[in-house]
Amino acid sequence: MLTLQNFTDDSNAIRYFDHRGFEFLSDVSPDERDHILKTFFKFLFVRNPLARILSAYRNKFQHNNGQFQVKFGRDIVRRYRKPSIPTNEVIGNDVTLQEFVRYLIDKENYVHNMNEHWMPMYELCQPCYVNYDFIGSFENLDLDTSALLAKLRASKRITFPKKQSFYGKKLDGKEVARFYVNLTLDEYRSLHKRYIYDFKCFSYKFPFEI
Repeated sequence: MLTLQNFTDDSNAIRYFDHRGFEFLSDVSPDERDHILKTFFKFLFVRNPLARILSAYRNKFQHNNGQFQVKFGRDIVRRYRKPSIPTNEVIGNDVTLQEFVRYLIDKENYVHNMNEHWMPMYELCQPCYVNYDFIGSFENLDLDTSALLAKLRASKRITFPKKQSFYGKKLDGKEVARFYVNLTLDEYRSLHKRYIYDFKCFSYKFPFEI
């Protein structure tokens, strides 16, 4: 986006940018917001919900992410681990995927209050209210970003940034499935129910056979 706006000539050279430098819909008046939503080109990229949940879990709880371990991990361990352990012994750095899933499907945790990293996409990006002109997927990122740039009539010198070295190996469907095998049938079905509109809206199939 910075390259499209001529702030830099090479999207691969961008190492860090404070996202607060962009203008958000919440920064403008209601009338201007309505005009933008009606006239601007709007695009969205989505991801298979099971892969997205797993990615959030691995990044926020398996890696050394102290902020999320303190803010969410401690609460998850206290609420969903049996037998419960003393509060002063809970660090939040050893949350299991099953405990994280129990947190996601807990009826007391309202969808619209979820953190953006695991909030359902339909709630986060409102595709039922925003008429997106283009919807791409994480699974076809290279192909879809090329199609998007072509649709925007961007210069051929502009390309989507290459995958950075600090990102791990991409998991395939079977590897993703292995992370979910320890869930109970009820937990697995409840997870599908929680994210059902993401599966339906964006044509992802839910693998019931796991």
